[in-house]
Amino acid sequence: MGALVTILALGIVIFFHELGHFWMAKRAGIGVYEFSIGMGPKLFGCRRDETEYTLRLLPIGGFVKLAGMDDEDKDAPVPDEINYHKKPWKFRFLTLIAGCVMNFILGWIIFFMMAKCMGDPSIGTHVRSILHESPAEIAGLAPKDRILALNRQKIEDVQTQFLPVIQSHSNKIVTVDYERNGTRYTTTIVPKPKSDDPSIGQIGLVFGVDYAGLPWGASVKRACLSFWKQVKGTINGLVLLFSGQVDVKDMAGPVGIVQFASFNLGQSWFHFIHFMAVISVVLGVFNLFPIPLLDGGHILFLVIESVRGKPLSQKIEQRIHTVSAAILIVLMGFIIVNDIISWSDREIILKSLRR
Repeated sequence: MGALVTILALGIVIFFHELGHFWMAKRAGIGVYEFSIGMGPKLFGCRRDETEYTLRLLPIGGFVKLAGMDDEDKDAPVPDEINYHKKPWKFRFLTLIAGCVMNFILGWIIFFMMAKCMGDPSIGTHVRSILHESPAEIAGLAPKDRILALNRQKIEDVQTQFLPVIQSHSNKIVTVDYERNGTRYTTTIVPKPKSDDPSIGQIGLVFGVDYAGLPWGASVKRACLSFWKQVKGTINGLVLLFSGQVDVKDMAGPVGIVQFASFNLGQSWFHFIHFMAVISVVLGVFNLFPIPLLDGGHILFLVIESVRGKPLSQKIEQRIHTVSAAILIVLMGFIIVNDIISWSDREIILKSLRR
């Protein structure tokens, strides 16, 4: 179930990217032969003007086919009025960059909504679950109880007032006041020693998480900081990769992304939605790199055309795309194989991070 939700979420991120290209192409008067939701075999389609809107089998994003740019299956010549290559430089540039811009907008909106609705998550005073046969269960505590006091000291912050005291009272009696259904109760608990460090006590309580939304201004600032931090981190990571300071085998491909996203979904919806925003920003930044077949590669060809005063010949451009496609296919195949080989090791690491 987690993998399915993850694939659908990644599909939404890619869909927004393609929606950016589609919207800007329409605004620029560039013909769009097809706007597809999903990939693979076509399940359903309808046509409006020159555009066919299709739903395809695999929910992993989508694509747009632009007149003059993706018309290899068209027998008739492309009319100049809708031909991508016949449009002014600025319209072609805006169409190419619109997909990345949409990813940036989506990422920023998610960061903003998380800040506005949830703010900074903190450990709450209510009990989410209790480990079986733990000191807390033996003492009579139950899920949905709210911790009020520890050793007669009122608890307002579990992270600083409750957990450190429990940890420092291994094999020592502590008094816990709690509320259940509006009634206050008191019980005594003896924290048991942690298996790998007997000096640390634990009672088997798992607390819930409280969210406090930020004001509008603070939410905007938080969203901007989160967005810029992710942009910088992505650029630095790609620079380290292309400079050889990071091994390609350390990259996560589609399989790895599903694995990480599923882990975040298992943690909480908060973690999963945040990961979705991160992926959206990463996709936007990565597509801007001047690599043929990516948006950045097409933009590079536009810059070369602007400097030369004329575009590269279609033969040269096609050769560059063919070589680049072969390299990317080999690289992606390597990354996917590495993802599969590294699955078990990543699972061990992720399990150690689970709370």
